[in-house]
Amino acid sequence: MSNKGMHRGMSSSGCVRQFAKFCANAEKINKKMAAFCPELSSSYAEYPLIPDDTGRTNWVDLEGTTVQGDPVFVADEVSHSSSTVGSSRVASAERRGASAERRDDFVYGKGPMGWGYYHLLTRESYVILHKRLQSTVPTACCMNANIRQEIEDHDAVTRVVYARSISPIPDDERAANESFYRSRGRNSSVGSYEAVMEEQVAKK
Repeated sequence: MSNKGMHRGMSSSGCVRQFAKFCANAEKINKKMAAFCPELSSSYAEYPLIPDDTGRTNWVDLEGTTVQGDPVFVADEVSHSSSTVGSSRVASAERRGASAERRDDFVYGKGPMGWGYYHLLTRESYVILHKRLQSTVPTACCMNANIRQEIEDHDAVTRVVYARSISPIPDDERAANESFYRSRGRNSSVGSYEAVMEEQVAKK
């Protein structure tokens, strides 16, 4: 299901109500997030992200560091050259997204800095997670209650991750609004993913 399809029919006030509903069930949302994306069990990803609570008003630049001085991007030790694009080697690396060796507070995948671990303080980590969720949608082979619940839970987590991946700041309320405007094809305060990638590459 596309993001536009997932959000179609939801008004701006509907996004506000959804955000309020998710906040009221934050504990359940966090459990669902950790179930589908174990990396989201990190305190950095705990729902809801609210700047007044977290003290974080901006995503950290990929060449930046955490407050402890650690880099927010750690390159993969395995080289993935452009010549291997489309090869089984790259396909294997992509599959490693969910099964790669875990690093606390990081997400493994390919981003503007190449293959490696992206900290949850960066927006790019959520771009990677959203792509992974899109490729792991539960199969509705037999629509029993358990399957329906799994699909609903996956959709809820995908909504949160997608909204964060396009939000200009780590703020889930702002992210919900950005998701609404993007679904309507309207201009939002944040550029497209491609524009973000180009900006990051230009800084290198």
